[in-house]
Amino acid sequence: MEIELFEIRDHLFSHPPFRNLPEEVVDALVPHIEEAYFQAGSMILSQGQENHFLFVIRSGAVEILRSSGELYTCMGEGECFGQFALMRKKRVRYAARAIEDTLVYKIPDAQFQQLIDTYDRFAYFMEDKSPIVGLLTGRDLRKRAIAKGLPLSTCVENIMSTDIICLQASNYAFDAMLTMMRHNLHHLPILDQHTPVGVITVADLIRYESHGSVYLVGDIFRQKTVENLAAISQKIRQIFVQLVNEDVNSHTIGAAISRMGISISQRLLQLGEKELGPPPIPYCLLALGSMARDEMTIVTDQDNAFVLDDAFDPDTHDPYFKALARVHALACGAMPLNTEERLAHVKETPLLAESVGDDLLDALELISIVRIRHQARQVEAGISPDNNVIPDTISSFERNHLKDAFQIISQAQSFLKYRYNVSPAMQTGINPSRK
Repeated sequence: MEIELFEIRDHLFSHPPFRNLPEEVVDALVPHIEEAYFQAGSMILSQGQENHFLFVIRSGAVEILRSSGELYTCMGEGECFGQFALMRKKRVRYAARAIEDTLVYKIPDAQFQQLIDTYDRFAYFMEDKSPIVGLLTGRDLRKRAIAKGLPLSTCVENIMSTDIICLQASNYAFDAMLTMMRHNLHHLPILDQHTPVGVITVADLIRYESHGSVYLVGDIFRQKTVENLAAISQKIRQIFVQLVNEDVNSHTIGAAISRMGISISQRLLQLGEKELGPPPIPYCLLALGSMARDEMTIVTDQDNAFVLDDAFDPDTHDPYFKALARVHALACGAMPLNTEERLAHVKETPLLAESVGDDLLDALELISIVRIRHQARQVEAGISPDNNVIPDTISSFERNHLKDAFQIISQAQSFLKYRYNVSPAMQTGINPSRK
């Protein structure tokens, strides 16, 4: 198999639903795949056109548009689109446009049909139909039926929640916690492949997590003032310390703190809009850096960016968004795509020699947890936390293993310099010689 085909195969194996297919099936599929490049802003699929390919995003980003032209969803590396046309008379219902320069793999219809006919799990993924049409909770009954005085003959479908988010039974409790935090949920249906097998509630999670991070997200969205949101930062510090004392790993801690930070940002914007009025043009706030990578701690420099509609006029709209940015920046100052996941992805490619990926993951975890424990000790001692770990304050075990971790990073940096011809001026990061 040629090198380009190996790259296509490895990319498919890195993403669902292809990674669930037998290896020989993907090997047989790869020679049929075509590559296509689309410049930012160009249409990939237009509504109503014929389509005979499943598109898999290799790099870049794509927006999927409703028939009205409104945004339906955005997709990135590894995600698929175009399947609905292949399953519905080959006519495109949702248009697709490149947000940035985008490279895609095109899988022909004949191979696509063979896969969905042969592999149920692949078909379920492509159909993207949840077997759960709705969820009726006590809250739904109180708000939508009892409070409105509806008769007992009212159909359930008229009062149930229909925008349902589910999780697979193979996921971890941590995944459930993050999903409920991300969407501010109280109930989370669980599926075994395509079969409903249960529902997780906030109370279920509380039995397993003493720190109450799921409840805290709900508290964030209940705050009525910026001052109250600022006060919640103290609770976040307490949860941070509890997570460290429970020996939770750095990836989990970073993701939990990042979810809380994102929730605070969302609530700040809601409060800002309540104070300033509806935004004059559409906008969104981008989370950058450690928050976007799910690697926040309580001492993390956080960068954000506003993305404004093309109708933006500085003279007309600047005052509103400057005021909104001030609300966000002032409050965020009150509380101080994930590196681990990227390393895990690279580890599965031929790029790194055997065991190097595992060594880098271990080094990342050690350095991260030493930093996190240092900050937790400072919080418990009433000291303002920082990122300055003094070697004499950690155990000899940690010092020795940190030296090993720095050596692993130094070797990885040397490899990157050799492979990508990085100039000395562009080299950044940890200097392993400074121990």
